[in-house]
Amino acid sequence: AHGILGMGTELTLFDPETNERVNAIDYICNGGQVRGMRFIPTPHGLDVQNGPMFVGQGHVDQFVAEMVQVGLPVDRKFIVDGKEYTFLDFIRQAQARVRVTADQELSWSIVAIGQCLGTDINWTNSFGEALKFEDLVRYELDQDVEQAACGGTHRLFGLFWVYQLHLRNGGQEIGVWKEVADKMAKYQNMARELQNPDGSFSTDSFRGLGNDRDMKLRISTTGHILEWLALSMTDAQLQEPWVQHAANALALMILEIQDSPMEGGTLYHAVHALRLYAARQAG
Repeated sequence: AHGILGMGTELTLFDPETNERVNAIDYICNGGQVRGMRFIPTPHGLDVQNGPMFVGQGHVDQFVAEMVQVGLPVDRKFIVDGKEYTFLDFIRQAQARVRVTADQELSWSIVAIGQCLGTDINWTNSFGEALKFEDLVRYELDQDVEQAACGGTHRLFGLFWVYQLHLRNGGQEIGVWKEVADKMAKYQNMARELQNPDGSFSTDSFRGLGNDRDMKLRISTTGHILEWLALSMTDAQLQEPWVQHAANALALMILEIQDSPMEGGTLYHAVHALRLYAARQAG
């Protein structure tokens, strides 16, 4: 999923049984087996196994949210255990599971549900709890950023994704949505204040200054922060020298260690950041 997010829907995988390369999304949707990705039928739809590391996804609804980001349609068919489902079945499972009365990580869930079902919906989850979409946004907004996954960048990314959906659907910047906008501005300023002289972002993310020399850590933190900035900043802000400096620094760091093995989340979020940035620059 990280590879598809980073490289787009054209990503191919090597199939050792046929010694041929296949389109990754087609292979997965047609029932192909990929280590670290297991789909599980539920009474509500389809789920994706979480953990352990390298055996299941790292975060609830991560796969689904990443497929949303690359534009997978809700009617895309999936074959699981010989039975036909659609991508919407993953969304229905997410909708049934989410709640605001227990400790859950909703950063990916809000992207999946908001994109596919709307930001103004109401429903009852599988626990019998009445929800409206803004309840999920409020829950995420009130969670800690600095201690969240990947320095809080996924939480910020998810919040902005649904914020722009809300505005595009005719929503107003009031209430919880105004608070989302304020939080984006706060952390954009923090990213700039904590930026290192070479253009990279703090290796301690938003927790404070950090200039660790571990290149993979530098790529991870700079990539994750730039990925969110490339989504959340205005066209004019993306033209500011400090943002361009960060994009240049990230590209140079990847080139510097291009022959070294790298964890998928580190590499592909960084690549996704540069693709988003380039796309925004191109209009």
